[in-house]
Amino acid sequence: MFPMGEKQKKQTGEKAVSQELDALLKTRFHGAVNIRGIRYQILYSILRAFDLYAEDDGASSIRLEGIEDVDLLGLRLEDEYIQVKTAQDPWNWSKLKDPIKNFLQVYRENPKCRFVLAVDFELRTEIAKLAQLKSLSPKEKKRIEDKFRNLCYQIEATASEADGIASRLTITSQQE
Repeated sequence: MFPMGEKQKKQTGEKAVSQELDALLKTRFHGAVNIRGIRYQILYSILRAFDLYAEDDGASSIRLEGIEDVDLLGLRLEDEYIQVKTAQDPWNWSKLKDPIKNFLQVYRENPKCRFVLAVDFELRTEIAKLAQLKSLSPKEKKRIEDKFRNLCYQIEATASEADGIASRLTITSQQE
Protein backbone atom coordinates (compact mmCIF):
# COMPACT_ATOMS: atom_id res chain seq x y z
CA MET A 1 0.00 0.00 0.00
CA PHE A 2 1.27 3.48 -0.86
CA PRO A 3 1.48 6.19 1.84
CA MET A 4 -1.12 8.94 1.64
CA GLY A 5 -0.07 12.19 0.02
CA GLU A 6 -0.53 15.52 1.80
CA LYS A 7 -3.57 16.38 -0.32
CA GLN A 8 -5.26 13.05 0.51
CA LYS A 9 -4.53 13.51 4.23
CA LYS A 10 -6.04 17.00 4.14
CA GLN A 11 -9.18 15.78 2.32
CA THR A 12 -9.56 12.85 4.75
CA GLY A 13 -9.19 15.22 7.73
CA GLU A 14 -11.72 17.69 6.27
CA LYS A 15 -14.21 14.87 5.69
CA ALA A 16 -13.78 13.61 9.27
CA VAL A 17 -14.36 17.12 10.69
CA SER A 18 -17.43 17.54 8.48
CA GLN A 19 -18.83 14.19 9.64
CA GLU A 20 -18.18 15.06 13.30
CA LEU A 21 -19.92 18.42 12.91
CA ASP A 22 -22.89 16.75 11.17
CA ALA A 23 -23.15 14.20 14.01
CA LEU A 24 -23.04 16.96 16.63
CA LEU A 25 -25.73 18.99 14.86
CA LYS A 26 -27.95 15.93 14.38
CA THR A 27 -27.83 15.16 18.10
CA ARG A 28 -28.48 18.81 19.00
CA PHE A 29 -31.34 19.36 16.56
CA HIS A 30 -32.54 15.76 16.20
CA GLY A 31 -32.45 15.95 12.40
CA ALA A 32 -35.25 18.54 12.30
CA VAL A 33 -33.24 21.18 10.45
CA ASN A 34 -31.04 21.52 7.40
CA ILE A 35 -27.73 20.16 8.78
CA ARG A 36 -25.82 21.11 5.64
CA GLY A 37 -27.14 24.66 5.88
CA ILE A 38 -26.23 25.04 9.55
CA ARG A 39 -22.75 23.62 8.93
CA TYR A 40 -22.25 26.14 6.12
CA GLN A 41 -23.51 29.00 8.34
CA ILE A 42 -21.02 28.08 11.05
CA LEU A 43 -18.11 27.75 8.64
CA TYR A 44 -18.93 31.02 6.88
CA SER A 45 -19.28 32.77 10.25
CA ILE A 46 -15.84 31.62 11.28
CA LEU A 47 -14.38 32.73 7.94
CA ARG A 48 -16.01 36.17 8.24
CA ALA A 49 -14.81 36.52 11.84
CA PHE A 50 -11.24 35.94 10.65
CA ASP A 51 -11.72 38.52 7.88
CA LEU A 52 -12.90 41.08 10.44
CA TYR A 53 -10.03 40.21 12.76
CA ALA A 54 -7.59 40.82 9.90
CA GLU A 55 -9.22 44.19 9.10
CA ASP A 56 -9.22 45.21 12.77
CA ASP A 57 -10.65 48.66 12.08
CA GLY A 58 -13.26 48.46 14.85
CA ALA A 59 -15.55 50.72 12.83
CA SER A 60 -18.40 48.30 12.30
CA SER A 61 -20.06 45.21 13.62
CA ILE A 62 -21.68 42.27 11.91
CA ARG A 63 -24.85 40.41 12.65
CA LEU A 64 -25.22 36.97 11.16
CA GLU A 65 -28.61 35.58 10.31
CA GLY A 66 -29.90 33.61 13.24
CA ILE A 67 -30.51 29.95 12.65
CA GLU A 68 -34.17 29.59 11.68
CA ASP A 69 -35.06 33.23 12.52
CA VAL A 70 -34.42 36.86 11.71
CA ASP A 71 -32.95 38.79 14.60
CA LEU A 72 -33.10 42.59 14.35
CA LEU A 73 -31.63 43.31 17.77
CA GLY A 74 -28.28 45.00 18.15
CA LEU A 75 -27.96 46.65 14.76
CA ARG A 76 -26.06 49.92 14.66
CA LEU A 77 -25.03 52.32 11.93
CA GLU A 78 -22.72 50.75 9.37
CA ASP A 79 -23.61 47.24 10.47
CA GLU A 80 -23.42 44.28 8.14
CA TYR A 81 -26.29 41.81 8.03
CA ILE A 82 -25.33 38.44 6.60
CA GLN A 83 -27.54 35.65 5.35
CA VAL A 84 -25.89 32.34 4.57
CA LYS A 85 -27.71 29.97 2.22
CA THR A 86 -27.01 26.55 0.78
CA ALA A 87 -28.57 24.85 -2.21
CA GLN A 88 -27.94 21.90 -4.50
CA ASP A 89 -28.55 24.00 -7.62
CA PRO A 90 -27.81 27.63 -8.53
CA TRP A 91 -30.60 30.08 -7.77
CA ASN A 92 -32.93 32.06 -10.01
CA TRP A 93 -34.80 35.28 -9.17
CA SER A 94 -37.62 33.60 -7.26
CA LYS A 95 -35.16 32.00 -4.81
CA LEU A 96 -33.93 35.48 -3.87
CA LYS A 97 -37.31 36.49 -2.45
CA ASP A 98 -36.81 35.11 1.07
CA PRO A 99 -33.35 36.57 1.70
CA ILE A 100 -34.34 39.93 0.17
CA LYS A 101 -37.50 39.97 2.30
CA ASN A 102 -35.32 39.53 5.40
CA PHE A 103 -32.96 42.26 4.18
CA LEU A 104 -35.97 44.54 3.68
CA GLN A 105 -37.00 44.12 7.33
CA VAL A 106 -33.49 45.06 8.44
CA TYR A 107 -33.27 47.92 5.91
CA ARG A 108 -36.43 49.46 7.29
CA GLU A 109 -34.85 49.47 10.77
CA ASN A 110 -31.41 50.55 9.62
CA PRO A 111 -31.13 51.99 6.07
CA LYS A 112 -27.35 52.35 6.40
CA CYS A 113 -26.80 48.64 6.98
CA ARG A 114 -24.78 46.62 4.47
CA PHE A 115 -26.13 43.27 3.29
CA VAL A 116 -24.26 40.10 2.39
CA LEU A 117 -25.80 37.03 0.86
CA ALA A 118 -23.25 34.21 1.10
CA VAL A 119 -24.06 31.07 -0.87
CA ASP A 120 -22.30 27.75 -1.39
CA PHE A 121 -23.21 27.34 -5.05
CA GLU A 122 -21.94 28.88 -8.27
CA LEU A 123 -23.55 32.17 -9.23
CA ARG A 124 -25.00 31.96 -12.72
CA THR A 125 -26.96 33.99 -15.23
CA GLU A 126 -28.75 37.02 -13.85
CA ILE A 127 -27.89 36.32 -10.21
CA ALA A 128 -24.22 36.49 -11.18
CA LYS A 129 -24.96 39.79 -12.93
CA LEU A 130 -26.72 41.12 -9.83
CA ALA A 131 -23.60 40.24 -7.83
CA GLN A 132 -21.52 42.26 -10.32
CA LEU A 133 -24.05 45.09 -10.75
CA LYS A 134 -21.55 47.95 -10.40
CA SER A 135 -19.36 46.62 -13.22
CA LEU A 136 -22.12 46.06 -15.80
CA SER A 137 -22.67 48.23 -18.85
CA PRO A 138 -25.30 50.96 -18.28
CA LYS A 139 -27.88 49.13 -20.41
CA GLU A 140 -27.35 45.76 -18.67
CA LYS A 141 -27.22 47.42 -15.24
CA LYS A 142 -30.60 49.07 -15.83
CA ARG A 143 -32.10 45.75 -16.98
CA ILE A 144 -30.89 43.90 -13.87
CA GLU A 145 -31.93 46.78 -11.57
CA ASP A 146 -35.41 46.70 -13.10
CA LYS A 147 -35.67 42.95 -12.47
CA PHE A 148 -34.48 43.46 -8.89
CA ARG A 149 -37.04 46.24 -8.34
CA ASN A 150 -39.75 43.92 -9.70
CA LEU A 151 -38.67 41.21 -7.26
CA CYS A 152 -38.75 43.74 -4.42
CA TYR A 153 -42.16 44.97 -5.53
CA GLN A 154 -43.43 41.38 -5.10
CA ILE A 155 -42.39 41.50 -1.43
CA GLU A 156 -44.00 44.92 -0.96
CA ALA A 157 -40.87 47.06 -1.10
CA THR A 158 -40.82 50.48 -2.69
CA ALA A 159 -38.53 51.36 -5.58
CA SER A 160 -36.49 53.46 -3.17
CA GLU A 161 -36.10 50.53 -0.76
CA ALA A 162 -35.14 48.23 -3.64
CA ASP A 163 -32.48 50.69 -4.82
CA GLY A 164 -31.21 51.12 -1.27
CA ILE A 165 -30.83 47.39 -0.73
CA ALA A 166 -29.24 46.86 -4.17
CA SER A 167 -26.67 49.57 -3.50
CA ARG A 168 -25.67 47.92 -0.20
CA LEU A 169 -25.89 44.28 -1.33
CA THR A 170 -22.97 41.94 -1.81
CA ILE A 171 -23.59 38.43 -3.12
CA THR A 172 -20.70 36.07 -2.65
CA SER A 173 -20.22 32.45 -3.61
CA GLN A 174 -17.98 30.53 -1.24
CA GLN A 175 -17.64 26.77 -1.48
CA GLU A 176 -17.71 24.89 1.82
